[in-house]
Amino acid sequence: MQARLSHVTHVALHRRHLRMTCPRCRQSRILHGVAVWWLFERKSWDDSMGKVAGHFYCAACQKRGHRVRPRVEITADDPNASTLPLPDDRTWKRLQSRYRS
Repeated sequence: MQARLSHVTHVALHRRHLRMTCPRCRQSRILHGVAVWWLFERKSWDDSMGKVAGHFYCAACQKRGHRVRPRVEITADDPNASTLPLPDDRTWKRLQSRYRS
């Protein structure tokens, strides 16, 4: 039985990723879970899964003048978008050890 992943931190620790799908144009991107966690950590944003979509827009629709929030789902598929930086090893290992204990 898989644990319920209710926060971006849990998604990253379980080596999952986030699929962002635009409800308007159906464009889909898969973002690296650790990179999304690092973005939320640096910005001090609430990382609960219910609030994730509020921080993203569909880039294709935004170019056409529409601001559309994506649907967010957790996936084990490989990321296909690499626009977000990953944390350094020390930061990532510190998070892992904090949750291991």
